[in-house]
Amino acid sequence: MIAEIAARGYLRFGGWAMESTRTWEPWEVSNDIAISRIANGFEGSLGVLNATDNELADSEVFRADITDAGLARLAELGNPYEVYGDPWEGNRLMAAEGNFPPWVP
Repeated sequence: MIAEIAARGYLRFGGWAMESTRTWEPWEVSNDIAISRIANGFEGSLGVLNATDNELADSEVFRADITDAGLARLAELGNPYEVYGDPWEGNRLMAAEGNFPPWVP
């Protein structure tokens, strides 16, 4: 799914910047190499295929940058709370603020 989103131009792959003045930098690699980094790990980060759940919770293999095309697609899809309802309705600690349709799983 991530590969498809990137192929459509909705995001750019990247990760932690090596310079301390920035937090993110794009990976100047093909989408296939980016997907391999996510799956198998990169620069000391474990990949999703070879890490335990606990290791993944503390790991960040990649960060994506949403593109203008991605922002436009999100606008087309609409606010998920307004479209599908609030999945946390009834949970006062997690429920969204607003008047949304009932959540239907």
